Amino acid sequence: MKLGFFVPNLLSWSGNKLVVGGLERYAWALIDVVRELGWEIEVHQNGEKDWEHEVNGVKIFGHGVARFSLEAVVEEINSCCDNVLYGSLLQNPRYYKEKSIIISHGVWWDHRVYDLEKRKKVINDCGDALRQVRLMISCDYNFLNVIRAFLPELALKIKVIPNFVDLDCFKAVKQERSNHKVSILYPRRIDFCRGTHLFIEMADSLLRQKKNIEILMALDRNHPEKNNQLKPFLQKTGVKEINAGLEEMPGVYQQADIVVIPSIYSEGTSFSCLEAMGCGKAI
Repeated sequence: MKLGFFVPNLLSWSGNKLVVGGLERYAWALIDVVRELGWEIEVHQNGEKDWEHEVNGVKIFGHGVARFSLEAVVEEINSCCDNVLYGSLLQNPRYYKEKSIIISHGVWWDHRVYDLEKRKKVINDCGDALRQVRLMISCDYNFLNVIRAFLPELALKIKVIPNFVDLDCFKAVKQERSNHKVSILYPRRIDFCRGTHLFIEMADSLLRQKKNIEILMALDRNHPEKNNQLKPFLQKTGVKEINAGLEEMPGVYQQADIVVIPSIYSEGTSFSCLEAMGCGKAI
């Protein structure tokens, strides 16, 4: 059987680099599972033009109509794939192919930037999605509980499969240290919802007070302009920027003593938290 997998951006819009984040980590793991089951899978995503690339034996198609309309992207994917798995909930427009499956990565409207009317609209949109599809997979119970509270008749369409960590990769390793500094790691996207600004404020304060710490910043490069905005902090004494791929992250965690997960909102089951725990770190 062939499965079309819609991930907004597994690669950049140009298709020339990998996008790094929890959703993307989830997508690659799910691709491995689908292939192990003997299914053929191809990825469809937004693109600045039509293109096709192959990464790790997986065909990835960019849809150039995304420049004009996400509705057109969904229409193209629905027309070329008999079976569609939508990698995240509420891709605009909010309609899905019959008997399809959607993945929900958690509640994202749990912040004051969403007023009451916006929250009502999001929950109604969730209901519209659930009515159209066969099944929705949620990575945490928070999303399921919200639907149970507001749309109980649709809750049976949700199956919770919590996020995960590979303990063969993310494991505690005794580190030989050449110094006696305490290493504090921020292994997250540069994003307001991920609390990047809170971590930097905290780290600045600690660096002024303590001489025996170092700050490790394992950051994505999905939006280079955001990395540039952080340059003044990243260039400070005691701060080390780490640019690592997904496969290199176990070694990054193993360098740290403390891992900080300062999310403000929009968090499901945090991969960063699970991976740090797997490596035996204080969270």
